[in-house]
Amino acid sequence: VNTDSWRIRTETANSACFYPFNSKDVIATYLLLILDKNTNVSRTAATALKNIKFANDTKWFKNEIELLLQTQTLTPNVKGELLISYASLFNLTAEEIIEKYSEIVETKFIYRILSKNADDWEFTFDYLKGRIDNSTEIELLDLLPAYLALQNKYYTDNEYVSHFLKVLKSNKPSSVSIIADGLELPIIKNHSNILQEIILEQIFRNKNNPQFAETIISLSNLSVKIDRSFYESVIDILSTSTVNSIKKYAYEKKGIEFSVPKDTSLFNKLWSLAFKYKYAEVATNKGNFTIELKPEFAPMTCGNFISLAKKGFYDGVVFHRVVPNFVIQTGDTTNTGWGGPGYEIVSEFSPLRFDRSAVGIASIGKDTEGSQWFVMHSLFPHLNGRYTNWATVIEGMDIVDIIDEGDRVLKIKLFAEL
Repeated sequence: VNTDSWRIRTETANSACFYPFNSKDVIATYLLLILDKNTNVSRTAATALKNIKFANDTKWFKNEIELLLQTQTLTPNVKGELLISYASLFNLTAEEIIEKYSEIVETKFIYRILSKNADDWEFTFDYLKGRIDNSTEIELLDLLPAYLALQNKYYTDNEYVSHFLKVLKSNKPSSVSIIADGLELPIIKNHSNILQEIILEQIFRNKNNPQFAETIISLSNLSVKIDRSFYESVIDILSTSTVNSIKKYAYEKKGIEFSVPKDTSLFNKLWSLAFKYKYAEVATNKGNFTIELKPEFAPMTCGNFISLAKKGFYDGVVFHRVVPNFVIQTGDTTNTGWGGPGYEIVSEFSPLRFDRSAVGIASIGKDTEGSQWFVMHSLFPHLNGRYTNWATVIEGMDIVDIIDEGDRVLKIKLFAEL
């Protein structure tokens, strides 16, 4: 708990929550991690708190968490995760949670609690149904799983189902994907005809849209639950896609070998930039860090990053994913985790290790990389040879270590020399 390394304190929070707590003093020691100066530690402790078993004095324990929830210095993410743990530990009702805490935590955490607690299903339905139409795509990331959790109670309710169908028809790839992945058989069987119509409409409209690549695969997976012959017709349509990841997926389902076609214009553009700059300074709202590019290992990826940075693509983009002691990730202008630059580039695997400070590029499979990139907090060998390793943070890892989910890239400056 008192080590100087925030990474060790993070793992302490993850593991010590399973200790057989038998005194208030020992619990109080654990609770100090929630007040840690490093947001990764405090957020991890707040999340892991739900695993603690302490029956000696539950009234005292509950009161301590309530006091922490009122602490002004906790970040919004820590406070939200703490409320989720609090609700889980003491089986709070949805009505209690919203009445007492909706003003002090971000709504997305309320939604996450509701997604795990469908007991108050009537109250939850009334609370959520009026919010779907007016929510942004980012807000729907957490609202829709909570709404999906009610489907065993409402699968015959036309008002309930109509909300899902409306979102399935939308141009919000993350929202469509969440519903396609989350629908269960009662709704699927009761509404198979309209679902087939919506799937075909979305596929014909977006089969050549790289921003919908993951969503198209989700819709394909939904189609197989509806009817096998319908699924096969969907795969036939997807095999004509001009998006490599979609076409590759369809070809694999049909048992046909697929190779990425050469795009000389994109290659020439990225190659012309690949070795032009060697360093990039990433300015964030928490401070700046500097990365050294490695075009000798990943020229297309470096050229792509340079191209996007030069035109300000990354300016104002959030770190939409932060996993403490693993990675921070950014590069999606939609801030949902589903977005990209509108094209895909090839994977460039190498012997480089994904050690602390390594910079990689996200993908949904080989040759599907785009604009999203991440920085490693620690060594994770399972990424080696499976993701493109294209840069290293050479200055400012102390800033990387305090980046929180929702923080932003302000500007990226490129340099040939430092």
